[in-house]
Amino acid sequence: MKPGRKMLTALLVSACILSGIMLAATPPPENQFVKTEAELDSLILETLEISGLKNNYRVSSIELDSILTRKTYRIDTNPGFSKTSFHIELKKKLYPYNIEVPARVVFPEEDMNIYVVHEGTVFRTLRLATKEDTDG
Repeated sequence: MKPGRKMLTALLVSACILSGIMLAATPPPENQFVKTEAELDSLILETLEISGLKNNYRVSSIELDSILTRKTYRIDTNPGFSKTSFHIELKKKLYPYNIEVPARVVFPEEDMNIYVVHEGTVFRTLRLATKEDTDG
C-alpha cells in the first residue's frame, strides 16, 4: 500500500470512530405527547396567533360517531396571505409531538385543507380560505 492510501485509510477509520462516539454520546430526542384535545387546540391557536390569524377563525364540530367528534377550523385569510407558510409553521409546532399535518390545495380557489393526524386518525381539519372567495 502506498503511504497516501495508508493515511487516507487512517483518517477514514478515525472519522468513523469519532462519528460513533458522537452518536453514542447524543441523548435520544425527548418524546412529547399531546395529552388532551384542549392541548392540541392550544397548539393550533398558538400557530394562528403567530401567523396573525388570531381573530379570523370559526370552529365547528362534526360528530363522526357516538364517541368521536372532530373539530374543523374555518380560517379566513387575506388574498396576499401565504397558506404554505402557515402550513410550515403548524408543522414545526406539531412535529415534536409526532403529529403529521398533510395538506390539500383546492383548485381553482387555491384554498388549503390541513389535516391534523396522529397514528392514522384525523383529529382536526383546518380550512384556509381567502376572504374574497368566502363572500360569494
